[in-house]
Amino acid sequence: MLAACAWIAGTAATAFAGDDARPLLDKFKERDRTDRHWTDRVQSVSFDVHDGAGSREKALRLFEKRAGDGSRKLLARVMDPASQRGLGILLDVAPNGAGKQWLYRPAFKRTQELGDGFREKGIVDSDLTHDDLELVTVLPGWGAADAESHRRGSEPVDGEICDVIDLEPTGKGKRVPYKRITIWLGQNDVLVHQLEFSLDGTVPTKRITQTGFKNVGRVPVAHDIKVETLGEKSTSTDIKVTHADFDIGIGDECFNQSTLADPGKDSVACGETSK
Repeated sequence: MLAACAWIAGTAATAFAGDDARPLLDKFKERDRTDRHWTDRVQSVSFDVHDGAGSREKALRLFEKRAGDGSRKLLARVMDPASQRGLGILLDVAPNGAGKQWLYRPAFKRTQELGDGFREKGIVDSDLTHDDLELVTVLPGWGAADAESHRRGSEPVDGEICDVIDLEPTGKGKRVPYKRITIWLGQNDVLVHQLEFSLDGTVPTKRITQTGFKNVGRVPVAHDIKVETLGEKSTSTDIKVTHADFDIGIGDECFNQSTLADPGKDSVACGETSK
């Protein structure tokens, strides 16, 4: 679901003396701008949520479009279970990285802009919160002014040796709930294999691990993603990408509030591939 490497990236800044993360992250961003570049995409994903209540499966369809000015738009639609079918999330990120989110609840036929308290809640009761969704969407657009960075060392993730890079967000108008983000960036494939988020800047509170990378056209996609809430709560969500397609020509109509409030418009507003 996280579009694998395409949703997750980072950047560096020069606040750390002798910072050696910048060339590594610049290399990732260069690949994203050139041979791995995409403008829009559609994905079908399944969520398997594991917590004290047992295991619960969800299915979602995601549409995303990004522009050259740094703006991004995303529509997420719940397909299953039937009790949540039609529920939609609309994310609109401005060129400066500031994002707004709206939620449509079909049971109430109501659309609402999400405030700070709601954005801390899990999407369809999963470990991925609304804040997390926005963060992994905007990270690819971050520049040097958005975070300080430092290379911690190297570690393997699923057999791939990765450079471990700490980012400390500077904020500047963006809603970033975490004080530290750590990225495991593959030394050979230049893909993000793991991320950790820390609320206090020291102890990790959330981990996202990506495996099963396969190319869809020219774009590498992680087909298996695990999102873990760490600490006493200790829950997890397994996300599987069951379908992905890129550059299908999704129009702006896909990402307005009238489409959000009318699930039946998705196939027309967002392209025939979304059927």
